Amino acid sequence: MLVKEYCDIKTSLGEGIFLSSGILYWLDINEKKLLVKESNHEGIEYKLPEHASAIQKVVGSKIYLVSESGLCVFDRQKKEWTVDSYFDKCDINSQFRANDGGWIEDLYILGTMQKHPTSPVGSIFKVDNNKIIKLFEGIVIPNTFLKYSNDEILISDSFLKRIYRFKVSKCRNSLLVKDVWLDFNLKNFTPDGGCIDKAGNFFIAMWDGACIHKYDRNKKLLQKIDLPAKRPTNCCLSEDESVLYVTTALEGLSVEEVRMFPLSGSILEVTL
Repeated sequence: MLVKEYCDIKTSLGEGIFLSSGILYWLDINEKKLLVKESNHEGIEYKLPEHASAIQKVVGSKIYLVSESGLCVFDRQKKEWTVDSYFDKCDINSQFRANDGGWIEDLYILGTMQKHPTSPVGSIFKVDNNKIIKLFEGIVIPNTFLKYSNDEILISDSFLKRIYRFKVSKCRNSLLVKDVWLDFNLKNFTPDGGCIDKAGNFFIAMWDGACIHKYDRNKKLLQKIDLPAKRPTNCCLSEDESVLYVTTALEGLSVEEVRMFPLSGSILEVTL
């Protein structure tokens, strides 16, 4: 297995990785940046007006982003930023920001958290046409957001080091905690973002673990992919699933930790 740096752009808090039509997109939450790289081209940086944290979809030159205001759109050609759907003012304020998000069938679900998380006051929402509607309240750091079945989704609370299995209600207006799918409470790392392969296996980035874990649906650990970055944050697979792209963070690392994990803050290319 070969692990190398895919792009020489470093990120404080890399996240929101998304592959569309052979173009890789990712975000630096802390620095308010959108990063874009086409194969055999240099990476491009775009400065954003808000802390964007996840990418919902890409349509032509328009990138739909989960951000502080709600679901926003950045047009790469026009260099324009617009808000497609706003959070309700009673649901989010200057102390909060959006975090991870993911699809379950045709429903896009996203989470919010305190900018300096300390307590379970974050929420989980759905995007419904031009509205963002709250489904669940009482999470600290919402992450992962991977479809488990047609009406179930895996969502981590990275603060509590647990991956929960949530069930979407029949009317799709609430989320119910079904069970704790995996518990890392006794580990020195915590689950962050991830992706699913065509066989239904889950790749999950382990923040502070310098690795990606691959699990099957029965929670069996199939593979541990070691990385030269201490804080991997998210990942996605190439279309043929021969390559795993991984975002990482420099945030909070000491000089010694960066020396030990020299590609921290880089986007990594892992040949599977």
